[in-house]
Amino acid sequence: MQKIILGIGALFLLIVAVFFFPNLRKSEEEKPPEPAAHYEVAPGYNFRVKVFAENLGQITRIRITPDGKTMLVSTLAENIYAFRKNEQGKFIKQATPFFSLKTGLPGFPPEESGLSGMVLGADFEESGDIFLLHTAMAGEEILKNRITRITFLEKPEGVFGENPVQIFEGNTDSELSHQIQGGVGLMIKEKPHLLFNVGDAVNAKQSHDLSKEAGKVILIQRDGSAPLGLRPYPRFPKVQAIGLRNAFDIALNPFDPLKRFAIGDTGTDRFDRFLYGKIIDLDGKKNNRIDLQWDGSNESLEREVPDTNTSGAPDMALHRWDPTETLDDIVFYPGGAGGIPEANEKESYALLALWGKTGSTELSPGKAIKLGVLSNLDTQPKFELRDFIRRAPAGEGKMGHPLGVGVDPQTKMIYFGDILEGRIYKVEPLP
Repeated sequence: MQKIILGIGALFLLIVAVFFFPNLRKSEEEKPPEPAAHYEVAPGYNFRVKVFAENLGQITRIRITPDGKTMLVSTLAENIYAFRKNEQGKFIKQATPFFSLKTGLPGFPPEESGLSGMVLGADFEESGDIFLLHTAMAGEEILKNRITRITFLEKPEGVFGENPVQIFEGNTDSELSHQIQGGVGLMIKEKPHLLFNVGDAVNAKQSHDLSKEAGKVILIQRDGSAPLGLRPYPRFPKVQAIGLRNAFDIALNPFDPLKRFAIGDTGTDRFDRFLYGKIIDLDGKKNNRIDLQWDGSNESLEREVPDTNTSGAPDMALHRWDPTETLDDIVFYPGGAGGIPEANEKESYALLALWGKTGSTELSPGKAIKLGVLSNLDTQPKFELRDFIRRAPAGEGKMGHPLGVGVDPQTKMIYFGDILEGRIYKVEPLP
């Protein structure tokens, strides 16, 4: 009798589970399939690409905090989203945006201006500084390049950017393209600084006019004041390099013994350039004048770009794309995962996001994350460009452009966005 009662009780519990918890009725085969990834890993690497998040809007930058606990994702039109790691080490999207920045611009398409850059301060773990590089409406038909500093704050209900302060406004009107773009946080003389690119506002003459904050690489302190140390143009101490056209990003190679920087400067329909050199001296002791050569002609983009701060480095332009593919993001990868060796002072690796032809539904050219391999780092560097992540057949006939790359310092997973798809992809190393 006792066995019959137990059997009836078990049957009752099973019926309750089936009717009140319908998910238990679904087998593994009945679960909805994962969305198709429109990117894939090139042969020779032990990684796989998966869709990580969708419906995020026009992604521009992905930044992961040094402790690996928070991923911040900026979008061109307004919002910054936060993903926080749970106890299992998985990033989970926070319901409330981390921060919203009003620029008065609609986003892409039709325009590429808006919140285009997001930089963690060099002393982020102490200050919580985050710099937002953006173009904003400053009046009827007037655009300005600006930088707003916010503070990363953790609260019981989540993480948020607070205390916004505008620290920079370019003294030259901007345009809807060739505007302020990427930057990098640096410590100089024990004080936090920000080094960033400002495009020429579609006026090549401005890139060599020292009085114009356009077509330049610019350096400021965290409050927007003039930088510390020796500067190449004492009357214009914020200007560090001239002759820039339209540079989406700048990054410091932490593995380079000479502490050089990579810049992706966009050409016209030809000669996008991967520039690599010692734009500034981090000790603030030596800063020779650097001209990146842009003067409005294709010929100027073919010229050598001497690294005047590095002996034996006659040309900073290590690669030129012809026709254009548009290098829009640069992140140095530590290696040691997925078949990529550990980076060191002799060889290091840059993840280079290539936009491709705007509006094209074809798989290439561009629409890829290339692996840039840098070696011979004691003088004139050597550079090799390798296939790494490319557009997959599932993406044929669909619009998409990769923009925004981040690396988890804990797992060495790579995350990148697609500005048109509104997706984040995860590139995870396999065992």
